[in-house]
Amino acid sequence: MVHITFDLPPRVMRAVNLMLLLLLLVGGFIIVRGLLRPYENCEEEKKKPHEIVHVDPGDLMKEYELSQEMHNYYGHLTWQIASILVGGSIAGLALVISSRQTPKVMVSIFALAVTGGAFAFWLFMRRYGKIAEKHLERCREIEECLGMKQHSNVKEAKPPWPTGWGIVQGLCWGLMIFGIVVALCYLLPTI
Repeated sequence: MVHITFDLPPRVMRAVNLMLLLLLLVGGFIIVRGLLRPYENCEEEKKKPHEIVHVDPGDLMKEYELSQEMHNYYGHLTWQIASILVGGSIAGLALVISSRQTPKVMVSIFALAVTGGAFAFWLFMRRYGKIAEKHLERCREIEECLGMKQHSNVKEAKPPWPTGWGIVQGLCWGLMIFGIVVALCYLLPTI
């Protein structure tokens, strides 16, 4: 096992800890600011009337199949990445924290990296959710044209909350909060 030590003067260590704390605060501000800013085009897109063009039913069935496949693809991709990211991050944090030889600053840096990774995944997942919803909307439009009801009936059933997308968002937020708490717990006593 490699043992890393920092033989820095206390003033330098305090400066490093203050910079990490400042980075944590600025990052938290950016996250909150991003959450409070709504999507610019989301409401405009909903107001546009959908134009239904008469197309060959065979072509519509092919498009329906592709839209459903893409909807499933984004759902599977999200869960695959989430299972690796969340499980790996928690295991990595546990290893770093349990190692008595790891400097507290390194634990804080690793915890901030986990928080940043969870936030980046949350942004991707939010994007994938919007794309998957567009594919689902197209499936419903095609169902309307062809007299089918599969996705329309599911929408009318109003499945209980949380949805799969909501669960993944909760996991991301839990991991981000956990990373911030760990970083603060290891930073604050050294300042």
